[in-house]
Amino acid sequence: MSTEELVRVTVFANRNPKLSETEFNDHWANKHGPLITSWLQRHGIVKYVQVSFPLPIKNLACMKQCGFSSYGC
Repeated sequence: MSTEELVRVTVFANRNPKLSETEFNDHWANKHGPLITSWLQRHGIVKYVQVSFPLPIKNLACMKQCGFSSYGC
């Protein structure tokens, strides 16, 4: 498949304030990731990446200014 046929989608996620940062990251990686994988494969998604930043990095990054906890693309 040519890269000209690919589309990149970036999703920013907000953490539920009831969850700690560790709980959110664990849920996102170990619950959401496995749940979405089969859907992605059925729809021809060739790559799925989750990115989460530790709090000190978020404090320096736009994500804190924008109010996001993590993102996936």
